[in-house]
Amino acid sequence: FTDENGTFVQQLSVGKGDSVNYIEYRTPPPPARFKSFKRFHSNGLLKIEGQKFHSDFNYGVWKTYDPSGSLIEEVDYEAPYTLSFDEFLKQVKAYHKERDIPEVDILHNRTTITRQNGEEGTFWFFSWELIPGRIEVLKFDDRTAEVISSSHYELMDN
Repeated sequence: FTDENGTFVQQLSVGKGDSVNYIEYRTPPPPARFKSFKRFHSNGLLKIEGQKFHSDFNYGVWKTYDPSGSLIEEVDYEAPYTLSFDEFLKQVKAYHKERDIPEVDILHNRTTITRQNGEEGTFWFFSWELIPGRIEVLKFDDRTAEVISSSHYELMDN
């Protein structure tokens, strides 16, 4: 449903019997970029809360609670990254402007932003549909903000 502020709310249950958890997503209208995520224990108390970008990467600080409601963990998903979300978007816009590529709607269903943190380093990925049926993919080095690879793939019709 959509609430009185225009926020799209999704509520669902997962699991069976005593292990049912309830999940709620709240997606504010544009220009908001992040949706809130909450998962509740079967007793109704908050289990996990955080924010997600529409292409489902976790953003900011996420908190986990035990069944009695006590905070047991905080994870800062921004900590490994040098570039902020806004700095990353500036790099994408600069890349597109240098190549006369039209500005991309980051909330479009064929646009994704993802991140990777591993032994090889930290990276950002930007994917979008430049021409119908073809997804362009840029990989950015998080430390230098430089594009380190550019590729594409064809969408398959199902």
